[in-house]
Amino acid sequence: MIIYRVSMDSSYNLLARYFCSMLERQFFSLLVFLLIGFFLDQNRVYGDYWEVTEPNNIEISFLTIGPGDQLYTSGGHTALRVFDKKTQKDLLYNWGIFDFHTEYFLLKFYRETLPYQFYFLPTKNFLYNMSQQSRWVIQNQLYFTPQQKQILLGKLNWWHLPENREYIYHIYQNNCSTQVRDIIDSATGGQLKNWLVQQRSDWTLRGLLKHTLANWPWTYALADLAANKSIDGELNLWSEGFLPFQLHRSLKSVPSFDLNPQSQRNLLLLGPDEKLVQGQEPSIDFLPIEPFFLAFIFLLVAAYLRNSFIFLRFVMVGYGALAGIFALLCLGTYLITQRTYLYFPVTLAFLWPTDFFISWLVWKKRLISKKQRKFFYYYSIGHLVVMALTVAMSFINVNTVSKIQYAAAVLSGMLNGLVLVILARKSESFFKYDATPKIFNRSGDVSQKQKCRRKVSI
Repeated sequence: MIIYRVSMDSSYNLLARYFCSMLERQFFSLLVFLLIGFFLDQNRVYGDYWEVTEPNNIEISFLTIGPGDQLYTSGGHTALRVFDKKTQKDLLYNWGIFDFHTEYFLLKFYRETLPYQFYFLPTKNFLYNMSQQSRWVIQNQLYFTPQQKQILLGKLNWWHLPENREYIYHIYQNNCSTQVRDIIDSATGGQLKNWLVQQRSDWTLRGLLKHTLANWPWTYALADLAANKSIDGELNLWSEGFLPFQLHRSLKSVPSFDLNPQSQRNLLLLGPDEKLVQGQEPSIDFLPIEPFFLAFIFLLVAAYLRNSFIFLRFVMVGYGALAGIFALLCLGTYLITQRTYLYFPVTLAFLWPTDFFISWLVWKKRLISKKQRKFFYYYSIGHLVVMALTVAMSFINVNTVSKIQYAAAVLSGMLNGLVLVILARKSESFFKYDATPKIFNRSGDVSQKQKCRRKVSI
């Protein structure tokens, strides 16, 4: 009996210790879980939904951010800020996030199928980042009714869903600014779009492109040459809202719409400007086309008058290579990309893909036979005819050809006209010249050996 009692006591002790240790582990795990959840709640990005019972405590603001130093930040940025005065919850929402590590990033960017992401973070963190980049931030409170606030917060909750956090970026139809514009429009029941569509803009897409890329002149020049006539049409205030600065300017003149038709509100949609971050105002220097254009013409004329055909040959090779590669890329946009505003620009009328092969032949000094010279003669005439037609179209319709495209057309025609003159003079040194190094004797005359080598080469 004694032995049995001892064994029973030992079993009870073992069971008690097991349950105690299990409870301790469970309690410790629960404590750790609560602590992790607390810290994640302070900095979490996704999963923070808005359930508003008192809309009057909610302030919704429209934020406009100045341009940055990088090319992709030259157009500025737009965001929404939501602040709960009761709980002090302050979040900033934006749609301008992309990942450089996206698979096939460059190809997707070229095809315009790069996914952008919806993202939000504490407002103080965003303002700190902007101050570090010296980008100014302007805030305007949105004068919404409680019903409009509920609609807008419902849209933000929709973007919280994992399947809705990405969208396909488009430069002027679907970007960070148009997403904010569309959400504000949905909160007003479509009244914002109806009002902005009726207001005519003084800008075209090409003009806005020039203003945005004023500090990136060569990027603007390439974009202007590659864009077709579709960006020269008239805009309204709704369609120019893809740029943050234009959207900010347009919304400042918009009345405050009420979903209740019997309301007598006469306020504006946006409140006064409030600068949250002081930043640097970038200096705008537009592309000076005329000095470069005139200087290049002067060099060509001077080289021709001095019979510097070697210089002209190098110019033709460089022009043909650049023009041919650029034209091939323009044709590739139609086959590969979805950028319809780059399909068949007027530039292809005077910059031909075959120019690349002509430049290679000129560099190899192969255009010396009679048939080849005849082909090149008619090829240059074709360039001149197309240039004349392009210039004539620009007089009929001013918006057909931009300033840079006009300069490229004239330059193309001038170079091809110069080739015609050279061919008429039968200056074979343009295509082939004696590159054999000269050998001088002590008196400074060319040696007899070099003269014999010249006769053999002829």
